[in-house]
Amino acid sequence: MAYSVKADLVMAKNETILKQIAGTDGVINDDWIEEAINAADSSIDVKCEKYYTIPFDPVPDIIKTWSVQLAFSWLYRRSNISNKSAEEEADKIKADLILVSEGKLNIPDATKKLTGGAMVSDVYEDNIFTMDDLEVK
Repeated sequence: MAYSVKADLVMAKNETILKQIAGTDGVINDDWIEEAINAADSSIDVKCEKYYTIPFDPVPDIIKTWSVQLAFSWLYRRSNISNKSAEEEADKIKADLILVSEGKLNIPDATKKLTGGAMVSDVYEDNIFTMDDLEVK
């Protein structure tokens, strides 16, 4: 499941800009859009998978926004059209994703993974071990 779609990119900028950076002969190349979104989403997943269940479902608003912005950055680079604001925005998102990967930035409305390596299973009413069962060697 993609975190953003072509319509999100059109809404974020406009169709004319998409034709310039992801089109030929005035027609938007949907394959390029899909490739850009996949690249963006992969970048997000790699940085978030340590602490969050991915793919995100439902997709938090910030993840959708990051997907759109990173896709635009990818499309600008692919088209060899320089856009300083798109690159600066992508750099800021990448910095935020590093913070996410380090556990220093939380993603609102996202499902976190259990941490600590422990798994909760059945609850037993009786003790399985007593202090007498344990020997210190």
